[in-house]
Amino acid sequence: MSIRTREYIETTFGQMLNEQSLSRITVKEIASRCDISRNCFYYHFEDIPSLLTKTVGDEVNKAIASVPDSATLDEAVCQLVDFARTRKTAIMHIHFSDNRQIVEDCLLKTCRYITDKFMQQFRSKNALSEEDAALLKKFYSYELFGLSMDWLNHHMMYNIEDDFRRLGQLVEKYVRSA
Repeated sequence: MSIRTREYIETTFGQMLNEQSLSRITVKEIASRCDISRNCFYYHFEDIPSLLTKTVGDEVNKAIASVPDSATLDEAVCQLVDFARTRKTAIMHIHFSDNRQIVEDCLLKTCRYITDKFMQQFRSKNALSEEDAALLKKFYSYELFGLSMDWLNHHMMYNIEDDFRRLGQLVEKYVRSA
């Protein structure tokens, strides 16, 4: 019962994020919607930021797990962007809140995943030292993060897949010529 209650709280919270800004969601409202006491909420979560961290973390893990190991970089990026677009309202409510750091942390985790995937494919095609690969991986993950933050700041209104694809082509082109 306890695990189901925790999952129900998370599911209800996710639904609420699609309906209203994070700043308007209260423990009292979550408890009321779940038909539980506030004490029951606090048994499962310390506060709303801890619930948010768990919920967003679970969603990111789900998104990453949904990308097949055989996916190309473009396929992985497109799948993760589609995943984000289906959760646009909730993501925007979190991104433009005082708790945006939670989204940024999860976004950086996702960018590192994409970069790891890219580097696995890239290193199999190109001879790179481990040191160069590590530097390129670091650079690329932060570049993806910056592009992603810009996309979020612009309310996901442009086709970010084209930017990711072009960046990958440029990195590959210039590393080959080096």
